Amino acid sequence: MYDACMAEDNILGYSVHVWGFPLGMAEQAASGTVILGHFADDSYPVCLLYRYAVDEPKMTGDDWVNAWGVVTGLFEYTDANGNPAICPQVEVVCWDNEQEGL
Repeated sequence: MYDACMAEDNILGYSVHVWGFPLGMAEQAASGTVILGHFADDSYPVCLLYRYAVDEPKMTGDDWVNAWGVVTGLFEYTDANGNPAICPQVEVVCWDNEQEGL
């Protein structure tokens, strides 16, 4: 999935499962949050867009995240060294913080 996304193959709407600890988070507004983390076994950077309702839990920077969602495009950001970077953006459908198999 990661390689196809970066090559801009037609994978919009592709369902994915990503997991790991967040590297950073945008401020959580009323409708959601953006989390940039290195997810999965190969530690690829992925941006998660999570829209939650009032009674749903918010993700925190300390949460282990198992997220299931849909690829919605690419996300541009500046990395810790000040360099421009890009990664897949995934709209989260559901998530939990269970560390399965660890």
